[in-house]
Amino acid sequence: MPDVCLETARTGHTMAFAPDIPGAYGWGPDRQTALAVLAEDIRWKARWLNSHGLALAAGGPLRVVETVPAMGTASHYDTEGFFRWDARAYTDREVEQTRQIISWSRADLMALLETLPRGKWDVRLDAGKRTVAEVADHIAVAEWWYTWRIDIPNPLREDWREYPRDPAAKLAAIRADVQLFLDEMARLHPSRRARQFVKNGETWTGRKVLRRMIWHEIHHYKLLLPYIDRLKEL
Repeated sequence: MPDVCLETARTGHTMAFAPDIPGAYGWGPDRQTALAVLAEDIRWKARWLNSHGLALAAGGPLRVVETVPAMGTASHYDTEGFFRWDARAYTDREVEQTRQIISWSRADLMALLETLPRGKWDVRLDAGKRTVAEVADHIAVAEWWYTWRIDIPNPLREDWREYPRDPAAKLAAIRADVQLFLDEMARLHPSRRARQFVKNGETWTGRKVLRRMIWHEIHHYKLLLPYIDRLKEL
């Protein structure tokens, strides 16, 4: 029975996370839709994690354990949600599990990108939507951004523009530094691992950083699967 945390806007728009299922997420214009999307995503994430050797007990009904209000619209990429789950100190095991899962998502992402000729990376299929190159760049920069949400020794460059402009090279360079950042998280004394930091009005902890970092790349990988299939047909 996965525990679920909800972030709900006044409009009813809802984000749903199952924090104990790495990367599991749902969104909808209302609570019911968000939970239905989350249930499907839990099944997808469980299959994906199982394919990499991480077995999860993801069955059973969802159990909503916390609901927090959204200051804005609770859009897909709203990062303000902070739950009791996030407030707990992260463990060494969670750091290493994050390292392992993002290595799987990166390997799968790069394998997917390599199936598409570079000439199609900049093709925009839908007005207002990112190209594949823009998505890859966004994944890299977001990962950089997450590391600066908490105040610990940070080996990443303070300005993401100092990294390579090429999306594939940027992904690799930032990820190499993120590995060093995870080393810093693992070195942090347990008594400091639940510290809370407020960045631009949002509350962050190390555990929230790990949760969001796992979610972000695999979320975009899942969205890219059908998009790249469409590009291949051109």
